[in-house]
Amino acid sequence: MKTKCLIIFIYFVTLICKAQPDITWQENYGGSGVDFAYSIVHTNDGGFVMAGYALSDGGNVTDHNGQRDFWIVKSDAQGVLQWEKAYGGNNAETAYSIKQTNDNGFIVTGVTASVNGDITENFGYDDIWILKLDASGNLEWQKSYGDGDTERAWEILQTSDGGYVLAGYSWLGTSHKEGIVIKIDAAGNIEWQNLYSFDNNGNNEEFHSIKQTSDGGYIVAGETFVFEELVNPPQYWVIKLNAMGDIEWNKRYGGTNIDSAWHVQQTTDNGYIVLGYSYSNDEDVSGNHGLEDIWVIKLDSNGNIQWGKSLGGSQHDRAYSIIQMVDGNYLVAGYSDSNDGDVTTNQGSYDGWLIKLDTSGNIIWQKSVGGSSFDIFRSVIQTTDGGFAVAGRTDSSDTAAGTLQGDGDYWLVKFDAESLSTQNSNFLENSISLYPNPTSDIVTIKSNNHIHKVKLHTLKGQLVIEKTDSNHIECAELASGVYVMHVYLDNQLIVKRLIIK
Repeated sequence: MKTKCLIIFIYFVTLICKAQPDITWQENYGGSGVDFAYSIVHTNDGGFVMAGYALSDGGNVTDHNGQRDFWIVKSDAQGVLQWEKAYGGNNAETAYSIKQTNDNGFIVTGVTASVNGDITENFGYDDIWILKLDASGNLEWQKSYGDGDTERAWEILQTSDGGYVLAGYSWLGTSHKEGIVIKIDAAGNIEWQNLYSFDNNGNNEEFHSIKQTSDGGYIVAGETFVFEELVNPPQYWVIKLNAMGDIEWNKRYGGTNIDSAWHVQQTTDNGYIVLGYSYSNDEDVSGNHGLEDIWVIKLDSNGNIQWGKSLGGSQHDRAYSIIQMVDGNYLVAGYSDSNDGDVTTNQGSYDGWLIKLDTSGNIIWQKSVGGSSFDIFRSVIQTTDGGFAVAGRTDSSDTAAGTLQGDGDYWLVKFDAESLSTQNSNFLENSISLYPNPTSDIVTIKSNNHIHKVKLHTLKGQLVIEKTDSNHIECAELASGVYVMHVYLDNQLIVKRLIIK
């Protein structure tokens, strides 16, 4: 009987995992020109905020300063525009990363070439620029950082001490560029900053992604290569730093062609998942489909490769965003103009491309979304309903997002929950309830069946509580926010959302 139940359980899970999620809704935002969303956040009120650039006037864009501006767009949970803000000067600015802060405001970073308008300082040609916004998008403070000809920051996040850390690169005159990490306090004052090189031999390096790790340090990813005549093409570059920015380990990965890492995240087993693209098909890279492929590598806690996966077809396939979902699997967001290999459909030109991988890198499902023109996914997040949302750019006038505002618009696509919601509705008829929910202390799980195990995860997939044979969970020590609870009954798995005040 137990074997039969296990087979049924595996069968249901297989059906769930292979089902492609449906689009809940999609929206586009923009003005008369080209607008591009690089980063998205699921906000505490259930809505979304995006950051990128606006090279537009009119439409949804107000107060455009000139050339490209940082453009921050806030929507509600259904994608309805609530507010938008443009920040910049008379030259080019682009925002690459936005995060919500502990005070429900936002921290944004990118690059600026201006020294007027909203920018008060410039230290070279291009500077790193940081904005701190309140919950309504109003400017609280802004800072420029630079020491060479060109600096750029690709990602920023709030740290556990309430300050911020960012990663990018600094171009040192005409010689070469190096990866840079800057740690600042809550007011934007520099606490420490370091330049990094893979082997101190004048390589050209840059960081594209940074995350704080569970030990209080940082994991950083980007690329490293010898610039002169491309003697050595770029490779993935990943370094582990302690809390003060000192290197704990420093490794590169790839083949003999171009490989560039764009996203890194710590995984629930304390390893790391690294995403980017690769033209290689040798050394660390195998299974290339043609031209560049999306390349995902899973590392252990010491940076050793556990597995790697090339994803794509015979044309151009790239990705810049990966998340570990609450079920432990991975979701990749990128774009493709292939129509073969791993890509089963193409709507025309480049499509946004989503791929779900299991914990060994095998494809569970993949989905292309777009119209007849240029459409790409740049940033993906999991949402509190178990679904996910993706931001990027659409140049197509024949998607379901609506009328194109200009030559290219911000593109926000919300997808239904796949495994989580399907489990809730399809795993027999059992139901459970949580009370009180929201809670600030103890939550009770009510069920007509025996509860074998309960696991509570953050939205990033981190396991924070695990209980056996208990229907009470103590939550007083947990931070406020939304959590995902897995309740294991006899041969059933029920997933619920828990809000902690």
